[in-house]
Amino acid sequence: MRHFEEKIARKYKDFLIDNQLKNHNYIEAAYRARKWISKNTIQNKGIVITSKQRTIYQEVTGYYIPTLLQWGMREEALKYTHYLCNIQEESGAWLDGTQQRESVFNTGQVLRGLVVMIEIAPEIRENLIKGCDWLISNIDDNGRLVSTPGTVWSKSGINSELIHLYCLPPLRDAGIILGKKEYLDAVERVKSFYISQYMEDIENFNYLSHFYAYVLEALVDLGETELAAKAMKKIEKIQRIDGSVPAYKDCTWVCSTGLFQLAIVWFKLGNWDKGNKAFDYAVSLQNASGGWYGGYCSKIRLHNKTVKLHLLKETVSYFPDEEISWAVKYFFDALHYRENVEFENKASSFMDYISSDDGKFRVIYEQILEESKKKDRALDVLDVGCGKGRYLKKLYLKDPSNSYRGVDISHNVLKYLNNKNIKTGISSILNINYPDNVLDVVFATESLEHAIFIDLAIKEMCRVLKPGGKLIIIDKDNDAFEEKRYVSWLDPKELSTKQWLDTKHTLQILSKEGLTELETFYIPTGEGNMYRAFIGRKTI
Repeated sequence: MRHFEEKIARKYKDFLIDNQLKNHNYIEAAYRARKWISKNTIQNKGIVITSKQRTIYQEVTGYYIPTLLQWGMREEALKYTHYLCNIQEESGAWLDGTQQRESVFNTGQVLRGLVVMIEIAPEIRENLIKGCDWLISNIDDNGRLVSTPGTVWSKSGINSELIHLYCLPPLRDAGIILGKKEYLDAVERVKSFYISQYMEDIENFNYLSHFYAYVLEALVDLGETELAAKAMKKIEKIQRIDGSVPAYKDCTWVCSTGLFQLAIVWFKLGNWDKGNKAFDYAVSLQNASGGWYGGYCSKIRLHNKTVKLHLLKETVSYFPDEEISWAVKYFFDALHYRENVEFENKASSFMDYISSDDGKFRVIYEQILEESKKKDRALDVLDVGCGKGRYLKKLYLKDPSNSYRGVDISHNVLKYLNNKNIKTGISSILNINYPDNVLDVVFATESLEHAIFIDLAIKEMCRVLKPGGKLIIIDKDNDAFEEKRYVSWLDPKELSTKQWLDTKHTLQILSKEGLTELETFYIPTGEGNMYRAFIGRKTI
């Protein structure tokens, strides 16, 4: 009887794993979307408007930059940045979609890109200042961010200048970075105007979900979380059981980018369930190309199959047959915030102790010790995805002469690392907040598996290494997956974004990045040959 029950349990686990990998595989979706960006970037300068409108969209190119940077596409982010600075109008503005008129909203979105690149590319400082100065020059005495001539806002409940709120977070960030109080004061004036004059439209879903979500995300970013949460409560009431939200409150079709944006707002508000359902539905709409049309006829997901509701007579009015570039951007943003919320919620369950006899720790410690003896000096060591810092704390106890640092995407998890001798910061493995060539040793233990883009994560870790520095990766080996698929701690749902490393592929990436002295080996543990180490040295 017990053998029969175990057999049934295994078959059920197989079903859950297969279902997750086939129907909820965000890793594959991300690779397709990444290819879409590459295919639709024009001359390495900027992103197209749509799959059919093959000209660079200044607005979207601007707000793509933070997304590219966050996902390890740093070189692309730099190219977009320099292109936008080269085409900036003399006034400081950027142009609308027709590329004929200066645009308040579009300028605000370009500033989103420039403000995150100012430390990486300090030469763009004057471009950032000119853009911010031009933007605040359009604020009237009431605090309204007045549209430039030629901009016409819809009267039919599609859009509104209320989305100017989405211009404020980059202006605020620029004010903080550049030390310009006038920018911060301007943000408060404009925010107060729109909240006081547009409360009806803020609290109610009166526009296309894409444009409405601009407003709600801006409110969250500007600290107005209660107001945004109140509005999202009404969205919750119309969210369908499959996670979809109609493009308008009184229609049946859905807006792809609106779904991703609403998911972002839910994630930023900490609502995992609602956000994940909207995100999962939107991902299911992805075209084979890796992109998304602006709108889709209503479909219901039944038993992981998508069924179109043919009986509903509806007309999709938002890019029904063109793949819009901003949908891919918001897919990546939603996936990023989804991972953040997941780790924040799991922070308390992470281990905070590791034994000196642990095989994984011994590899890290011995490699650092060997490197220290070879260089005959103290080392700068970084743990990428450090969690509660169990490796770092143990390393410091055994050899406090080195400088130890740790980065992780979770604020909650870093709270446990309360050692004043260990420097910590918020960073992802794809976007490490350190300059080029500054660290002697970078190690990642069971964090690369969460990176989605293994190649870009390795590239990013190599970037911060000094020439001659050492990279150490320890993670689960893909060859052991089949053996471990039935263990209780393997959660099939995690396979949407978590991958076990393929040895051959990982070595190819390390080699491509110019690492030498490559070696890989299994690390003996009580769980058998499950963990593999990859070690290499950055080319001098």
